[in-house]
Amino acid sequence: MSEDQLNRLSRIFTFERKLREAQSVVELRYIVTNELRSIIPYLNAFFGSWANPKQFKIEALPKERIQKILAQNGYSSRRKVESLIKEGRVFINDIQAKLGDKISSEDKVYIDGKLINIPERISSELLMYNKPVGEECSHTSLKRTIFENLPKPKSGKWISIGRLDINTSGLLLITNDGKLANDIIHPSNEIEREYIVRVRGKPSDSNLKKLMSGITIDKEKVLFTDLVKGKETSSHTWFALVIMSGKNRSVRKLWDSIGHEVSRLKRVRLGKLFLPKDLKEGKFKRISPNEVLG
Repeated sequence: MSEDQLNRLSRIFTFERKLREAQSVVELRYIVTNELRSIIPYLNAFFGSWANPKQFKIEALPKERIQKILAQNGYSSRRKVESLIKEGRVFINDIQAKLGDKISSEDKVYIDGKLINIPERISSELLMYNKPVGEECSHTSLKRTIFENLPKPKSGKWISIGRLDINTSGLLLITNDGKLANDIIHPSNEIEREYIVRVRGKPSDSNLKKLMSGITIDKEKVLFTDLVKGKETSSHTWFALVIMSGKNRSVRKLWDSIGHEVSRLKRVRLGKLFLPKDLKEGKFKRISPNEVLG
Protein backbone atom coordinates (compact mmCIF):
# COMPACT_ATOMS: atom_id res chain seq x y z
CA MET A 1 0.00 0.00 0.00
CA SER A 2 1.42 3.39 -1.00
CA GLU A 3 2.09 6.21 1.43
CA ASP A 4 -0.80 8.20 -0.06
CA GLN A 5 -3.16 5.29 0.53
CA LEU A 6 -1.94 4.96 4.10
CA ASN A 7 -2.60 8.66 4.71
CA ARG A 8 -6.12 8.31 3.30
CA LEU A 9 -6.81 5.28 5.48
CA SER A 10 -5.45 7.13 8.52
CA ARG A 11 -7.88 10.00 7.88
CA ILE A 12 -10.78 7.56 7.69
CA PHE A 13 -9.78 5.84 10.94
CA THR A 14 -9.37 9.21 12.69
CA PHE A 15 -12.85 10.24 11.58
CA GLU A 16 -14.30 6.91 12.77
CA ARG A 17 -12.58 7.29 16.17
CA LYS A 18 -14.05 10.77 16.64
CA LEU A 19 -17.51 9.40 15.93
CA ARG A 20 -17.09 6.66 18.53
CA GLU A 21 -15.74 9.07 21.17
CA ALA A 22 -18.45 11.70 20.71
CA GLN A 23 -20.01 12.44 24.12
CA SER A 24 -23.34 13.81 22.92
CA VAL A 25 -25.64 14.17 19.94
CA VAL A 26 -24.56 17.79 19.60
CA GLU A 27 -20.87 16.84 19.41
CA LEU A 28 -21.66 14.03 16.97
CA ARG A 29 -23.65 16.39 14.78
CA TYR A 30 -20.75 18.89 14.83
CA ILE A 31 -18.28 16.21 13.69
CA VAL A 32 -20.55 15.06 10.88
CA THR A 33 -21.32 18.62 9.78
CA ASN A 34 -17.74 19.84 9.74
CA GLU A 35 -15.68 16.77 8.80
CA LEU A 36 -17.83 14.34 6.82
CA ARG A 37 -17.60 16.19 3.51
CA SER A 38 -13.81 16.46 3.79
CA ILE A 39 -13.51 12.71 4.37
CA ILE A 40 -15.78 11.66 1.49
CA PRO A 41 -13.00 11.74 -1.16
CA TYR A 42 -11.01 9.26 0.94
CA LEU A 43 -14.07 7.02 1.30
CA ASN A 44 -14.56 7.15 -2.46
CA ALA A 45 -10.96 6.11 -2.99
CA PHE A 46 -11.59 2.83 -1.13
CA PHE A 47 -15.30 2.15 -1.59
CA GLY A 48 -16.29 3.87 -4.83
CA SER A 49 -18.38 6.95 -5.56
CA TRP A 50 -21.38 5.95 -3.42
CA ALA A 51 -20.52 8.63 -0.86
CA ASN A 52 -22.07 11.60 -2.63
CA PRO A 53 -22.06 14.70 -0.42
CA LYS A 54 -25.51 15.62 -1.74
CA GLN A 55 -26.89 12.45 -0.13
CA PHE A 56 -26.19 13.76 3.35
CA LYS A 57 -28.94 16.04 4.63
CA ILE A 58 -28.39 17.23 8.18
CA GLU A 59 -31.64 18.33 9.79
CA ALA A 60 -31.80 20.81 12.63
CA LEU A 61 -32.68 19.48 16.05
CA PRO A 62 -36.37 20.05 16.92
CA LYS A 63 -37.07 23.19 18.91
CA GLU A 64 -39.66 23.74 21.62
CA ARG A 65 -40.77 26.70 23.69
CA ILE A 66 -38.22 27.72 26.27
CA GLN A 67 -40.80 27.53 29.10
CA LYS A 68 -41.51 23.88 28.27
CA ILE A 69 -37.85 22.85 27.97
CA LEU A 70 -36.78 24.46 31.25
CA ALA A 71 -39.82 23.10 33.11
CA GLN A 72 -39.19 19.58 31.80
CA ASN A 73 -35.63 19.77 33.06
CA GLY A 74 -36.72 20.89 36.51
CA TYR A 75 -35.33 24.42 36.47
CA SER A 76 -38.63 26.13 37.15
CA SER A 77 -42.33 26.10 36.37
CA ARG A 78 -43.55 27.44 33.04
CA ARG A 79 -45.17 30.43 34.74
CA LYS A 80 -41.98 31.22 36.63
CA VAL A 81 -39.93 31.10 33.40
CA GLU A 82 -42.44 33.43 31.76
CA SER A 83 -41.98 35.88 34.64
CA LEU A 84 -38.19 35.65 34.33
CA ILE A 85 -38.43 36.35 30.60
CA LYS A 86 -40.67 39.39 31.16
CA GLU A 87 -38.15 40.67 33.71
CA GLY A 88 -35.35 40.40 31.11
CA ARG A 89 -33.40 37.81 33.12
CA VAL A 90 -33.27 35.10 30.44
CA PHE A 91 -30.91 35.08 27.44
CA ILE A 92 -30.63 32.69 24.49
CA ASN A 93 -27.20 32.69 22.81
CA ASP A 94 -26.45 36.15 24.25
CA ILE A 95 -29.78 37.56 22.98
CA GLN A 96 -32.47 38.55 25.47
CA ALA A 97 -35.29 35.99 25.32
CA LYS A 98 -38.88 36.88 24.39
CA LEU A 99 -42.11 35.06 25.21
CA GLY A 100 -42.67 32.42 22.56
CA ASP A 101 -38.98 31.86 21.78
CA LYS A 102 -38.06 28.26 20.98
CA ILE A 103 -34.83 26.45 21.81
CA SER A 104 -33.12 23.09 21.35
CA SER A 105 -30.23 21.42 23.16
CA GLU A 106 -27.86 23.21 20.75
CA ASP A 107 -28.77 26.61 22.19
CA LYS A 108 -27.11 28.22 25.19
CA VAL A 109 -29.58 29.53 27.76
CA TYR A 110 -28.63 31.87 30.61
CA ILE A 111 -30.72 32.82 33.65
CA ASP A 112 -29.32 35.72 35.66
CA GLY A 113 -26.03 35.23 33.81
CA LYS A 114 -25.73 31.55 34.75
CA LEU A 115 -25.48 29.00 31.93
CA ILE A 116 -28.25 26.40 32.15
CA ASN A 117 -27.41 22.86 31.08
CA ILE A 118 -30.06 21.47 28.71
CA PRO A 119 -29.58 17.74 28.07
CA GLU A 120 -30.66 16.25 24.73
CA ARG A 121 -32.83 13.69 26.47
CA ILE A 122 -34.39 13.62 29.92
CA SER A 123 -33.69 10.52 31.99
CA SER A 124 -37.00 10.67 33.85
CA GLU A 125 -36.84 9.72 37.54
CA LEU A 126 -39.50 9.63 40.25
CA LEU A 127 -38.80 9.34 43.97
CA MET A 128 -41.01 8.83 47.01
CA TYR A 129 -39.56 10.69 50.01
CA ASN A 130 -40.52 10.64 53.68
CA LYS A 131 -40.01 14.26 54.64
CA PRO A 132 -39.15 15.07 58.26
CA VAL A 133 -40.25 18.25 60.02
CA GLY A 134 -37.63 20.99 59.65
CA GLU A 135 -36.78 20.56 55.96
CA GLU A 136 -37.70 23.02 53.21
CA CYS A 137 -38.78 22.05 49.69
CA SER A 138 -36.98 24.97 48.04
CA HIS A 139 -33.61 24.97 46.28
CA THR A 140 -33.01 28.57 47.41
CA SER A 141 -33.72 28.15 51.12
CA LEU A 142 -30.92 28.89 53.55
CA LYS A 143 -32.32 26.23 55.89
CA ARG A 144 -31.95 22.47 55.53
CA THR A 145 -33.69 21.19 52.40
CA ILE A 146 -35.10 17.87 51.20
CA PHE A 147 -32.56 17.84 48.36
CA GLU A 148 -29.63 17.29 50.73
CA ASN A 149 -30.81 13.70 51.27
CA LEU A 150 -31.20 12.88 47.58
CA PRO A 151 -28.75 11.59 44.95
CA LYS A 152 -27.84 13.75 42.00
CA PRO A 153 -30.46 13.38 39.23
CA LYS A 154 -29.39 11.70 35.99
CA SER A 155 -30.35 14.89 34.17
CA GLY A 156 -31.95 18.24 34.96
CA LYS A 157 -32.88 19.26 38.47
CA TRP A 158 -35.07 17.80 41.23
CA ILE A 159 -38.62 19.16 41.53
CA SER A 160 -40.89 18.53 44.50
CA ILE A 161 -44.40 17.58 43.34
CA GLY A 162 -46.69 19.46 45.69
CA ARG A 163 -44.66 21.02 48.48
CA LEU A 164 -44.98 20.42 52.19
CA ASP A 165 -44.22 23.34 54.49
CA ILE A 166 -41.32 23.17 56.91
CA ASN A 167 -43.52 21.99 59.80
CA THR A 168 -45.31 19.25 57.84
CA SER A 169 -43.89 15.75 57.44
CA GLY A 170 -44.69 12.69 55.38
CA LEU A 171 -45.15 11.60 51.79
CA LEU A 172 -43.55 13.77 49.12
CA LEU A 173 -42.98 12.95 45.46
CA ILE A 174 -39.87 14.28 43.71
CA THR A 175 -38.93 14.12 40.04
CA ASN A 176 -36.53 15.65 37.51
CA ASP A 177 -39.22 15.68 34.79
CA GLY A 178 -41.37 18.80 34.69
CA LYS A 179 -43.95 17.22 32.39
CA LEU A 180 -44.36 14.23 34.70
CA ALA A 181 -44.73 16.57 37.70
CA ASN A 182 -47.50 18.45 35.90
CA ASP A 183 -49.22 15.22 34.84
CA ILE A 184 -49.30 13.97 38.43
CA ILE A 185 -50.37 17.14 40.19
CA HIS A 186 -52.70 18.61 37.52
CA PRO A 187 -56.13 19.51 39.03
CA SER A 188 -57.93 17.48 36.34
CA ASN A 189 -56.56 14.30 37.95
CA GLU A 190 -58.44 15.11 41.18
CA ILE A 191 -55.80 13.48 43.34
CA GLU A 192 -56.76 12.89 46.96
CA ARG A 193 -54.34 13.94 49.68
CA GLU A 194 -54.71 12.19 53.01
CA TYR A 195 -53.27 13.57 56.24
CA ILE A 196 -53.05 12.71 59.91
CA VAL A 197 -53.47 15.89 61.97
CA ARG A 198 -53.41 16.89 65.62
CA VAL A 199 -55.22 20.11 66.51
CA ARG A 200 -55.37 22.06 69.73
CA GLY A 201 -58.63 21.84 71.61
CA LYS A 202 -61.83 19.92 70.91
CA PRO A 203 -63.64 21.09 67.75
CA SER A 204 -67.43 21.08 67.98
CA ASP A 205 -69.59 18.98 65.69
CA SER A 206 -70.98 22.14 64.08
CA ASN A 207 -67.48 23.35 63.21
CA LEU A 208 -66.53 19.94 61.82
CA LYS A 209 -69.58 20.13 59.53
CA LYS A 210 -68.33 23.50 58.25
CA LEU A 211 -65.01 21.89 57.29
CA MET A 212 -66.91 19.25 55.31
CA SER A 213 -69.33 21.66 53.61
CA GLY A 214 -66.62 24.12 52.65
CA ILE A 215 -65.13 27.42 53.80
CA THR A 216 -64.00 30.27 51.56
CA ILE A 217 -60.26 30.82 51.92
CA ASP A 218 -58.32 33.27 49.71
CA LYS A 219 -61.45 33.70 47.54
CA GLU A 220 -61.73 29.96 46.95
CA LYS A 221 -64.00 27.36 48.55
CA VAL A 222 -61.97 24.68 50.28
CA LEU A 223 -63.22 21.61 52.14
CA PHE A 224 -62.33 18.18 53.49
CA THR A 225 -63.91 15.34 51.51
CA ASP A 226 -63.49 13.00 54.46
CA LEU A 227 -62.88 13.64 58.15
CA VAL A 228 -62.57 10.94 60.84
CA LYS A 229 -62.07 11.73 64.50
CA GLY A 230 -59.39 9.80 66.34
CA LYS A 231 -57.74 9.97 69.75
CA GLU A 232 -58.71 12.80 72.08
CA THR A 233 -56.77 14.15 75.06
CA SER A 234 -57.43 16.98 77.47
CA SER A 235 -55.65 19.46 75.17
CA HIS A 236 -55.59 17.97 71.67
CA THR A 237 -57.65 15.97 69.16
CA TRP A 238 -56.42 13.74 66.35
CA PHE A 239 -58.09 13.40 62.95
CA ALA A 240 -57.58 11.57 59.67
CA LEU A 241 -58.69 13.71 56.75
CA VAL A 242 -58.77 13.87 52.97
CA ILE A 243 -58.52 17.03 50.88
CA MET A 244 -58.40 17.56 47.11
CA SER A 245 -56.86 21.05 47.18
CA GLY A 246 -53.12 21.33 46.75
CA LYS A 247 -53.04 25.02 47.61
CA ASN A 248 -50.37 26.20 50.02
CA ARG A 249 -51.22 25.45 53.67
CA SER A 250 -54.88 24.63 52.87
CA VAL A 251 -55.21 22.12 55.73
CA ARG A 252 -53.81 24.54 58.30
CA LYS A 253 -55.93 27.43 57.01
CA LEU A 254 -59.12 25.37 57.24
CA TRP A 255 -58.49 24.49 60.88
CA ASP A 256 -57.44 28.08 61.66
CA SER A 257 -60.75 29.31 60.19
CA ILE A 258 -62.67 27.52 62.98
CA GLY A 259 -60.23 28.56 65.68
CA HIS A 260 -58.17 25.38 66.10
CA GLU A 261 -54.43 25.51 65.48
CA VAL A 262 -52.65 22.54 63.88
CA SER A 263 -49.84 21.28 66.09
CA ARG A 264 -48.86 18.25 64.00
CA LEU A 265 -49.47 17.41 60.35
CA LYS A 266 -48.32 14.45 58.32
CA ARG A 267 -49.27 13.41 54.77
CA VAL A 268 -49.74 9.65 54.49
CA ARG A 269 -51.30 9.24 51.04
CA LEU A 270 -51.23 10.88 47.61
CA GLY A 271 -53.74 9.42 45.17
CA LYS A 272 -53.47 5.65 45.51
CA LEU A 273 -49.91 5.85 46.83
CA PHE A 274 -49.50 5.30 50.59
CA LEU A 275 -46.42 6.17 52.64
CA PRO A 276 -44.79 2.79 53.46
CA LYS A 277 -44.29 2.06 57.15
CA ASP A 278 -40.73 0.86 56.47
CA LEU A 279 -39.67 4.10 54.73
CA LYS A 280 -37.89 6.03 57.47
CA GLU A 281 -37.87 9.82 57.72
CA GLY A 282 -35.24 11.40 55.49
CA LYS A 283 -35.16 8.34 53.21
CA PHE A 284 -36.42 7.82 49.67
CA LYS A 285 -37.28 5.02 47.27
CA ARG A 286 -37.56 4.99 43.48
CA ILE A 287 -41.03 4.36 42.11
CA SER A 288 -42.82 4.15 38.77
CA PRO A 289 -45.27 6.85 37.57
CA ASN A 290 -47.85 4.06 37.20
CA GLU A 291 -47.85 3.65 40.96
CA VAL A 292 -49.28 7.17 41.20
CA LEU A 293 -51.24 7.66 37.97
CA GLY A 294 -52.14 4.03 37.31
